[in-house]
This record gives sequence, C-alpha cells and structure tokens, in this order.
Amino acid sequence: MQFLAHWESPIRRKLNMYLATLKLKTT
Repeated sequence: MQFLAHWESPIRRKLNMYLATLKLKTT
C-alpha cells in the first residue's frame, strides 16, 4: 500500500496536467 501511494502521486499530477491541457485545447 505504501508503495502504491508513492507512485500514485506523480501519476495523478501527470493526469491533472493532461486534463488541464485538454481543457485549454477545447476552449
């Protein structure tokens, strides 16, 4: 579980950045 939480943070950050770029493209 600790390991999952360790790499889940960067992945979530990438996802957020990806969603942000998508929003910029659609606008």
